[in-house]
Amino acid sequence: MPMRLRLLLGALALVVVVFAVTLPMQQKLRSRAEVLRREVEESEKDAREELATRAKRQERVKLLEGLAAAPEDFDLLMKTGSFYVQDREYEDAVFLFQEARRIRPEAVEPYRALYQTYIADARYDRSYDAATEGRKRHPDDVELILGLVHLNTLMAWNREARELINHLKQTTEADNPRVLIASAMIYRQLADTRHAEEDLKAAAAKDPQNGKIHALLSKVQMETGRESLAMETIRRALELEPENGQYLLHLAELQRGLRTPESLQAAKKTAEKALSIELGSSDAYFAIIQTQLAQKHTEEAQRMLESLRRRHPDHPGAALELGKLYVRQGRAVEGQKLLDDYSRGVAIADRSKGLSVRMAMQPKNPEAYVEMAEMLVDNGAPEKAIVIARRALQLVPGSRPALLQLSRALESADRAGEFLELARRPEWHLPEFMETPGTGR
Repeated sequence: MPMRLRLLLGALALVVVVFAVTLPMQQKLRSRAEVLRREVEESEKDAREELATRAKRQERVKLLEGLAAAPEDFDLLMKTGSFYVQDREYEDAVFLFQEARRIRPEAVEPYRALYQTYIADARYDRSYDAATEGRKRHPDDVELILGLVHLNTLMAWNREARELINHLKQTTEADNPRVLIASAMIYRQLADTRHAEEDLKAAAAKDPQNGKIHALLSKVQMETGRESLAMETIRRALELEPENGQYLLHLAELQRGLRTPESLQAAKKTAEKALSIELGSSDAYFAIIQTQLAQKHTEEAQRMLESLRRRHPDHPGAALELGKLYVRQGRAVEGQKLLDDYSRGVAIADRSKGLSVRMAMQPKNPEAYVEMAEMLVDNGAPEKAIVIARRALQLVPGSRPALLQLSRALESADRAGEFLELARRPEWHLPEFMETPGTGR
């Protein structure tokens, strides 16, 4: 072998050895650089948010000074209340919107604002109160009606939601994309995918630049087995909103479903992008794990599942997948405990669905409402339980089982002081201190 060639081969071997030796260090440096990059981005974000917060505080001080000089200025009350909502100071916001309503009881804006404030604070029954009271003066207001549709859908009261949508479809708002989306959501809850798709396509025709419509349509298409079309549709949504983490996770799910090496790698990258947009997202983290499992990267998936369980011990998917891995490894006791945790969650969900069906089939039967309220309190959802218990009391005023669940729910939601008022008047109404003098309401 010529000397020159031997020297070249020796140099190449040396390069390979050096590269192999330094590879772990290179990986660590890249990881450290990525951590530093994220830390810089977070610091810059914090600085921007601090500046924005200071500007908001200064604006709020000006508004409060204006209210001190003109305490019954309707526009100032509404604007200042909105600032308090942004700062999550809901009680102050409610007070200001109440004042605006007292000053101008015929205006629709305070009712809308009260509804939105109570929704933001998860006081769903008070949202019902505000929207229902507002509709007494503004029966066709689309914002209030869509608010009630949202609440009814949240409680799985699809019959009431459908009646409200049908009312809107008799008005000039019939072709409003938001009305069509709400209608589609109700159809989807009822597994009526054909009508859901019709409404979403009509909404997209009216508002083609709305990514949410395309994302919902993609989910309906996936549910009906048209994965290729669903992928095309979600990509359209991402063209409109490329940084939407939920859209990315839906795309990752579709990619994962193809089960090819290329599609699984694409799904992993898509889920990683979603995680980079929303750091700490358990859904994005779990989507990466699902891809690791599909690729048979079991050790890495197990490490990530154990990490996810430490941070989110109630994550049902993590319990299921980690439980199955432990059982296959012969760790039967640990695995079965996780699988039992998952099964309990499934049983609770099944019971909730059963009670929802029972309420839908027997809307005048208070027993189903009482059972649902009890289950919701027991499983950490007292705000929804309050709505359900109030409905039971509307059906049978003074019902002791309903009063018991209302009391438990209010106490769990740190609202025990409202029990006497709601027990006396469970119907949807604004509290007495919000009533306008001389109206009789």
